[in-house]
Amino acid sequence: TFSDMKILFDAIEVPTIFLDTELRIKRFSSHASAIVNMIPADIDRPLEHLVTNLTSENLVEDAQAVLKTLQRREREVQTKNGHWYLMRATPYRSLDNLIEGLVIVFLDIDQYKKGCDAGQKLNT
Repeated sequence: TFSDMKILFDAIEVPTIFLDTELRIKRFSSHASAIVNMIPADIDRPLEHLVTNLTSENLVEDAQAVLKTLQRREREVQTKNGHWYLMRATPYRSLDNLIEGLVIVFLDIDQYKKGCDAGQKLNT
């Protein structure tokens, strides 16, 4: 059920956004609000109307590209407070294999990025 999915996504603490084929918010995990400013009243609002906390504002373009090509898109993104995520946008398919939108997840890679940056500084 929907409430089971919400509990699962909140428990695993992975910021997740579900969009329909017109890039309107279908649902989101509570942790996604730290990256894209969303509240429950934003359900059905276009993604482009929301403000993100990312340093680059390519989220809408990435989502459009995924729907156009039906290919997953990944890139590293950083929030304005310096936290790093791997943004992964993937087509959302129904059980009948029909495209119903896309799912965007933000995987926390902050410790990895900051560890790599520190290592690079030490080696130079």
